[in-house]
Amino acid sequence: MKRVFWLAIAVCLLLAAGCAKSVTQSTENGKFRIRMVFSDDTLKLGRNEVTLKVTDEKGDDVEGSKVVVVPTMPEHHMGAMFPPTVTEEGGGSYKVVMPLMMGGHWVVKVGITKGADEGSATFDFPNVGK
Repeated sequence: MKRVFWLAIAVCLLLAAGCAKSVTQSTENGKFRIRMVFSDDTLKLGRNEVTLKVTDEKGDDVEGSKVVVVPTMPEHHMGAMFPPTVTEEGGGSYKVVMPLMMGGHWVVKVGITKGADEGSATFDFPNVGK
């Protein structure tokens, strides 16, 4: 009985860890869905590499779009010291390198423009580096 209990706990922890490696938001107008996948569990101090997986409202990959990533610290009214770089990798995936040099509350706004369609989504990270 104890083995089953501990096995169930281990499975729950593994599932929770897997879920923590990405967050997903739809743009405010519903045109795009953006999944942010982390190389670590979440954003951290220093160099962050994340992959944005962008799909349209039908679930199809969005390729050849302009992707803009803007991290800010709302309490300090400031952005990142160095702007993020975005590189398209194909299949609707965009690699983002985002250096964050200060711990605390960060908000990351992601803007997508594909032809005449555009939208943005905001991701909230209240405890970077804590």
